[in-house]
Amino acid sequence: MDGAALYVAFGWDIRMDDYVRDYFQNKRFRKLKRLSGEEARLLGQSIWNYIAIKHGRSNISNVLNLTRIIRNEENSIASTLGVPFKQFLINWQDYYVKF
Repeated sequence: MDGAALYVAFGWDIRMDDYVRDYFQNKRFRKLKRLSGEEARLLGQSIWNYIAIKHGRSNISNVLNLTRIIRNEENSIASTLGVPFKQFLINWQDYYVKF
């Protein structure tokens, strides 16, 4: 959720874009729940940027509201965006690697 706060506060810039691309090209991606610190915040921020670009900014608040109600980020993303969470992660990674 720190990534959501960062995205709302600071948006997205080229430095962050470069960080995420470098991360996916040079590191082995671990489960999101295992990430910590700056790595978790920046990758989380990249998820919200991806949602805004590919699914529309309005879906950010939709995901956050549903998460508040059901207390599960993965199910909130899948329900709001209509994409299974595993496929969402694949699409998110592809966006930064192939974009």
